[in-house]
Amino acid sequence: MTTSLRWFRIMMQGSLVSISVVILLLAIQPGVGWLTFHLNKQLFDQMAGHAIWKELAIIAALLAGLKLLELILTEGSRLVQAQLSLRIHNRLEHHLYSSIQPSSITQLETPAFNHDMTTLKNSLNQIEQSISSIIGLVQQVLILGVYGYIIFTYSWLTALILLLFSLPLFWVELLSALRLEKYFHKVAQQQIESMLASDLILKPQALKETMIFGSQRYLLQRWSEAAEAVIRKTFTLKLGEFNLRSVAIIFQPIGFLLAQLIFFNKLVGNTITLGDYAALSAAALTVFSSMTQIAGNSRIFNQIPIATRNFKTFLAKYIQSPEQSYAAQPASVQHIRLNRLTFAYPNAAASALSDISLDLNDQDVVAIVGENGSGKSTLAKVVLGLHEVEPDMLYIHNHDINDIERQSWFKQVSVVNQDYMKYSFSVYENIALHHPNEEVQHKVRGLIQAYPMLVPAELHDELDTVLGNSLQGGRQLSGGQWQRIAIARALYKDSPYLLLDEATSELDPITELDLVNRIITDRAGKTTVLVTHNLSVASMAKQIIVMHEGRIIEKGSHQELLLGKGMYFEMWNKRHQYEGERVHEQSYVSGLV
Repeated sequence: MTTSLRWFRIMMQGSLVSISVVILLLAIQPGVGWLTFHLNKQLFDQMAGHAIWKELAIIAALLAGLKLLELILTEGSRLVQAQLSLRIHNRLEHHLYSSIQPSSITQLETPAFNHDMTTLKNSLNQIEQSISSIIGLVQQVLILGVYGYIIFTYSWLTALILLLFSLPLFWVELLSALRLEKYFHKVAQQQIESMLASDLILKPQALKETMIFGSQRYLLQRWSEAAEAVIRKTFTLKLGEFNLRSVAIIFQPIGFLLAQLIFFNKLVGNTITLGDYAALSAAALTVFSSMTQIAGNSRIFNQIPIATRNFKTFLAKYIQSPEQSYAAQPASVQHIRLNRLTFAYPNAAASALSDISLDLNDQDVVAIVGENGSGKSTLAKVVLGLHEVEPDMLYIHNHDINDIERQSWFKQVSVVNQDYMKYSFSVYENIALHHPNEEVQHKVRGLIQAYPMLVPAELHDELDTVLGNSLQGGRQLSGGQWQRIAIARALYKDSPYLLLDEATSELDPITELDLVNRIITDRAGKTTVLVTHNLSVASMAKQIIVMHEGRIIEKGSHQELLLGKGMYFEMWNKRHQYEGERVHEQSYVSGLV
């Protein structure tokens, strides 16, 4: 589990050289400050006494040289810190992305996930500046130490006053960190709405409908409303911070005035010189400046625990704990059993699946059919292990799914989803989802030789071509061509269990039937589940499951269901009415395709 200390280790990993350079630069700056103080004192003492212009010029030149050195050190430190920030941003994102290893998609397919992810990213964006803040903090502490010590040697009371009158700034930063966390939660929804609206305005897929329906003005209005909401809430946050700081900064001028009175009293009493007075006044201003920056940089110590808590909460809510132990890791899939399974989506008013009992054996070819919203895709995904279910409802090879390490189960399955992914990768990478080394390329070419229809013919000899229109030089495909690439990806994995969820819906009818028949034939001895509206495709299955309102109302072979004259019979009959292939009540025609 990630702790505050763990965040620091992640951010500092691989940056020791850069951090060492910054520390070296910081170590020089206090010496520069000490020399500057004494040169300023000497300059004013010379001016108050018998000034020798040559000596004054030398002192002024030395001060200018020290100022130049200070600027060089500052710019060098800023350059190294910029490099650190880029690396830290990359490492934090890598840690976040590598931690997203869910065991199911049930909670991920909710608005709450997007909201919480946006809030978490906002928190992480704040702590990615933590190393720079700590470096700045160390820098100002060193400067404070030098000038504070100098003032202390002249007047301990003045040093105490400067310290006490700066403390309200730390209180402001603590409150600001808490207010910032509340702001992240409040603004996340508007940030998501603004991002979605901008995607609808800019993405080519959405622009097609924008052009036809003339919706640009409306979409721009939606974006503007969300963006304005973000601006209003951000301004409210900044206004609150301004009000808090306005109260806190009043104390520093009062403290400086008291310090001036003490210094002036010492000057009148001849315990310090005019040069001492001028240098101490400048030192007091430097102390206040350093305290202000220390207070600002100290906010990170409040933000890191908040981000750590958010990260832990996020993982506990959405991601399966890696420390959890499992009783089983089945090496093969021989039997899947559903025992009166009921499933409801989060915040749903009704169950998507109710009282489902079913047995699936290896080597089965099963089709799931039903009208839209009947629960067929949900059932298929539940069996695939993508959704969370209650104990004693789903068994994989006689093991409760909740007792199985999901990653070991996912190694046994493959899928083509309705909302399949279109990766802006090469053909090799789209199919293998792996770096195209020699072994991968050989396997992909072998798959294309077996299923040449899955990749456009003009790309058979150009498999390193990048697909899609997101990257320059990419080759865009039609919907049907993309779907065939997704099928190739599922077949490449060659798993014992394959789910085809409307996987051929964008193919022409002849190609669809030929391809499904070829897949079933080639996968003899393995389990294949077809979710489809095409009853001709379903008729190829050994067992057909008919869904209605989240329940199984019929199951059997194509012939058995036609003879049963139930819902499947009606669906088949209506479908073929328009094709001149009517199934009559006494007999059925074309039982097999």
